[in-house]
Amino acid sequence: MRFQLFALSVIALLGTDGAAWAGQYDGNWAGTAAPCSVRAKGANVTLTVKDTAVSGTAAGGRGTGAITATIAPDGSFTGYSVGDRGQVPITGKFAGDTVQFTLSGGCSESGTAQRVK
Repeated sequence: MRFQLFALSVIALLGTDGAAWAGQYDGNWAGTAAPCSVRAKGANVTLTVKDTAVSGTAAGGRGTGAITATIAPDGSFTGYSVGDRGQVPITGKFAGDTVQFTLSGGCSESGTAQRVK
């Protein structure tokens, strides 16, 4: 009986933890990535978050890419921007109303986006 209560407690805690963080970054985000060199133009980045899924676009001097990524419980995310530049890795971390990110294609472009209210 004790084991069953313990097992139910663990399941309840795990289920609550996932529900607690999954939607905290939901919404729209907008920002820019700085150019990685003098000849680069950087990128305008828009993100939409729903639960643990990130979608959006990165549009810059070398074209536009569609972003898809997944958020971890600590707010970090990994994914790709796929478009004119091919498949470009994107990583970053959400914290409050700000997200820091890096597009790592050819030369890395880092940036910040804010939650759109």
